[in-house]
Amino acid sequence: MLQAKLRNAVEKSELLQNQLDDARMQIDYMQQQADSKKYRESIASSGEKSPVGIETSSISPDEVNELSEELIRVSRNKYELQEKIKRIEMEAQVSKERVLYLEGETRRMGEQLWLANERVANQDRELGDLHGQVSWLRSENERLGREMEEEKRKFLEAGGIDYSKYDEMRQAEERLRDEKSKVEWHLGEVTQWWNDAKWRIGELEAGMAHRQWLLDQANQKVFELSSEHESLRQFRDKAKDTLDGTFLIRKQPVDGRYKWRLAMWDENSPDDLKDYRRVWFETTAPNAKRVFLSASFVNWECALLCDNFDKENGKFGVWVDIPPGRYEFLFIVDGEWTTCDGYPTVTNEFGSQNNWRYID
Repeated sequence: MLQAKLRNAVEKSELLQNQLDDARMQIDYMQQQADSKKYRESIASSGEKSPVGIETSSISPDEVNELSEELIRVSRNKYELQEKIKRIEMEAQVSKERVLYLEGETRRMGEQLWLANERVANQDRELGDLHGQVSWLRSENERLGREMEEEKRKFLEAGGIDYSKYDEMRQAEERLRDEKSKVEWHLGEVTQWWNDAKWRIGELEAGMAHRQWLLDQANQKVFELSSEHESLRQFRDKAKDTLDGTFLIRKQPVDGRYKWRLAMWDENSPDDLKDYRRVWFETTAPNAKRVFLSASFVNWECALLCDNFDKENGKFGVWVDIPPGRYEFLFIVDGEWTTCDGYPTVTNEFGSQNNWRYID
């Protein structure tokens, strides 16, 4: 398109140059006629002979007037032609500037075309790299699947365990495969789109960046699954040695207030056990048959049976695993709510006393 504009500008410049030459020739011709008429008028007025020796006849005043008018017309035509020459020269100058501008545009478009071709080549290389990454991700998924099956076989040979966590990992692996399939589908779509519309290089760069982000996320998920597997193994080994058969108290919001859940330790217990504290509560109740502990960490809605560990001195106690915080509590001795002198007391909302202690 720019080349066509350039050719049109050159042709127009040549046409204006021809018109300029024609106008100059007309001016020269009319200048010669005007000079000839002036010469004849001067001879007629002075009565002299022409240089070739031919006698001029007498010229009447009407002829003089006619010649004067003719001279005026010639002068006017000369002025108009001069104005036309100036206009044509200006148009020629504009055309030359336009030609220079179009030549510059042609060079600039050539440079842009070269840069676009370079970007196309770079995107082709990046697309090949992306295909290689997808192949690597597929092989990594297959390897992880084989490792999981091998671990499962070893655990079965060792006596079997609860595979709920492995089911979760398998589901996560299925989600990862789905995401990988989506990435592959997007890659095929991008490839087709790239072949059909290479001129949309800018939009393709954004699309490729998004695909790279998806691949990074997939790699991150693979790493997280491996880390979770190792963490679960270590956590299980630690729990078997430290928390087997204990009570756990875990806070959870219910209906706009705070309630406490009492749960026996199992392999599905929460992950924040490192923040729990094992605390001993005891009281002295001679001759008591049954002693229970009720506290704010169970919202006063249940009671824990205390062990009579020192029957001679009437001492009862119980171990509880609870998060750090301030708690109020009471002992229920044979159905009677009572405090223990071994802990500080505070007045409750009913006007009676509760024991309290702070766990840090």
